[in-house]
Amino acid sequence: MQSAVNQEVFNLIILDESGSMTPVIGATIAGFNEIVQTIKGAQVQFPNQQHRVSLVTFNGLGIRTVLDNQPVADVFLL
Repeated sequence: MQSAVNQEVFNLIILDESGSMTPVIGATIAGFNEIVQTIKGAQVQFPNQQHRVSLVTFNGLGIRTVLDNQPVADVFLL
């Protein structure tokens, strides 16, 4: 018998892509990957939850939606 999804969890990640963030790009990528791994772990630990991820970036030119409400299983590490 399959268990029904009882709860959706929406995770929004916002990243600053402005030039001033260049010195910490490695740490930013590592942090993003760690957050995604944590969300994937929560999905496994709590199978009654459906975790979804949105990723929005911004810089001096504007705002960009990279991921829009994707199931965490479909999110790849950088």
